[in-house]
Amino acid sequence: VPLLIATDMEHGPGQRLTAGVVLPYGMDLGGGTRFPPVMALGATGDPALAYEMGRVTALEARAVGIHLTFSPV
Repeated sequence: VPLLIATDMEHGPGQRLTAGVVLPYGMDLGGGTRFPPVMALGATGDPALAYEMGRVTALEARAVGIHLTFSPV
């Protein structure tokens, strides 16, 4: 069974990925997008905005080798 890397990114990758963080792949991240609390996102009433937040979170997590994110919650 391969190693899976998971993290809680409920405010986006910027919550966990900051400048100087180096993951097992040796990547200097430089940071990620930080989103507002999901309650604020829900208050917009815009499903497309929620979808976009999830899409960006997935793209940035995948780019640094994270397989599973617990987000948005």
